[in-house]
Amino acid sequence: MNTKNEAIDSLIQKCLPILELEKKYKEKTNITNCGRKPRLTDEFYLRYILIVLIEGITWDALNLFKIGCDSSTIRKKYSSWVTRGYIDQFHLLLLKHYSDYKCEHEINNDIYGDSTTVINYHGLKQNTGIGIKFRSKQAVTLHTQCDINRIITSMNLCPANESDISQVEYLIENSLIPINGTYRNPVYLGCDKAYISKDVSSSLKLKNIILTCPPKQYGKKQKIKPINKNNLKKATCMTKKQFENNKRYKKKKQIEKTKKTKLNKRLKKLIKKHTKKLPKKRISNKRKDVLKKRITVEHSYNVLKRGYKRLNGMRERNPNNYISFVKLANSIEIIKFLSLHNNNIVN
Repeated sequence: MNTKNEAIDSLIQKCLPILELEKKYKEKTNITNCGRKPRLTDEFYLRYILIVLIEGITWDALNLFKIGCDSSTIRKKYSSWVTRGYIDQFHLLLLKHYSDYKCEHEINNDIYGDSTTVINYHGLKQNTGIGIKFRSKQAVTLHTQCDINRIITSMNLCPANESDISQVEYLIENSLIPINGTYRNPVYLGCDKAYISKDVSSSLKLKNIILTCPPKQYGKKQKIKPINKNNLKKATCMTKKQFENNKRYKKKKQIEKTKKTKLNKRLKKLIKKHTKKLPKKRISNKRKDVLKKRITVEHSYNVLKRGYKRLNGMRERNPNNYISFVKLANSIEIIKFLSLHNNNIVN
């Protein structure tokens, strides 16, 4: 537990801009001058909000730790920070520092998109739907677009019964980091086969964004074996070897072979001349690299769901509270990335 407490203490020091926004709000409204002074500090609230996010505990389970206050006070404090927009401002501030770091070091601007389904434990029907993964249960899909460094640049939360293609243009328009693509150097967007559509790809080309998806491979149709009407009852009871050794089946095969051999060689040559095979669609080397690196989106989901267990399921009645948890987790990942690369974060 000591290692976890030390990690949370370090995060609190780096998440100080959230507390500064709370102080500015109190100074404007003159809350500090009226009434009694608050018994608990803002750092106390932020500590247990991070514990809920990382360990995936419910709000009611905080009472078992004997904090010194009711768990509902921390929950109400978190919801007030969400409504005032403190977490959104903190997330935007860190993304600006990250975009400046990318401009300095000239990191690749390619984007990778995907979606994940999340169960809604309360079973609310507002902003939810029944998806394929969790059948007969209300669920939500989280659509995201991330960078090579597994940092989310845009996100949206929709019901599970909506298609993935409908959210592509919305995520690009509302991306928090600007997408700078030119005619000579376009930005590539790597996605699954579910995102294949001519209309979306043509609209994105006008914005100098190329949608790259793996090509569809249609399997060969299985040949149906011929069966006589008189032999249907026997075929159901027989095994494959007994059915193939049947005399009537052998006669049927011989008739088919004779029909094929009757075609003259001259006719075959003429057919080959007039029927040319269509060339296969070739993929450029750049698109191959994008499709190989598309797995970074799945790695980003793995980091969020394992490192921040609260995101495995939607326990909040308000969807904005869940999205703010995702933004807070993404902002912590940006802090870790910039600290590894020795970049000073300005509060």
